[in-house]
Amino acid sequence: MVKKLLTITLGLAMAFGALAQPSSHTDNQKSGRTKDITFWEGDIEFWVGTGSNTSMVIIAWDENTPGGDFALVWGVRWSGNVTALSLLDSIVAYDSRLTYTFLTAQGANYMDDILYDDGALVGPSGSGWCYLHNNAWAQNPYNMESIEDGDIIEISSSCMFTLTEATAATNPNNDPNPPVNPVDATIAHSEILYWVGEGSNEALFIVSYAQPDTAFAWGYRTTPRTEATSTLHSITATPSHSRPSTPCADITSGGPTSTASASRA
Repeated sequence: MVKKLLTITLGLAMAFGALAQPSSHTDNQKSGRTKDITFWEGDIEFWVGTGSNTSMVIIAWDENTPGGDFALVWGVRWSGNVTALSLLDSIVAYDSRLTYTFLTAQGANYMDDILYDDGALVGPSGSGWCYLHNNAWAQNPYNMESIEDGDIIEISSSCMFTLTEATAATNPNNDPNPPVNPVDATIAHSEILYWVGEGSNEALFIVSYAQPDTAFAWGYRTTPRTEATSTLHSITATPSHSRPSTPCADITSGGPTSTASASRA
């Protein structure tokens, strides 16, 4: 793999506005300091996901944390269409030390918090969570920022980007091989036993249990586009004794969860 040199150089400015973060965070951006983080892709120790494309994710806890400010770097392999939030999703799926809260209520789309705890190193709550995309202020919220091969995302808990060094996140599984994405389960729409809602659009809601390797599916019909939470609410609104589910076939636990691919039949 050809090494890609990451140089994050930032001249912070007040003109950033609130495109990538809520307006309450803009006060953290009143700084003229310039800082660099240099990191080689070949020095990444923990890779997640599969695919021919690669991206780096750097997260900095830089608000005088109890154990000292620090930044960690993960590598993500991927294919298809992904966003900045997708990269974080890939990491937290395989690294239980990292968690985040992203808010989408009432039209808001912003990062509320990112936490890290490996027992010795603790990344606490932050006040900002602004992020850079290839050394420039991101132009969209995390869930709307498209990623291309080789892109680099750098996140700062303070929005100040004060650190000049980063450390490779270690593999918590002590496995020299990167974890792979879960193997898909398969089920046809015609095999669904229980449908809720009305409309011409159909979606499947699948719940997977890694131990044992079992997944169940429900069907959801709707006319407009809807959120996953609406699907779940519609299913759970029916009394459990009259809410059958359909077992999915070919379940293989390849990670924390298994997904299901739906086919028309």
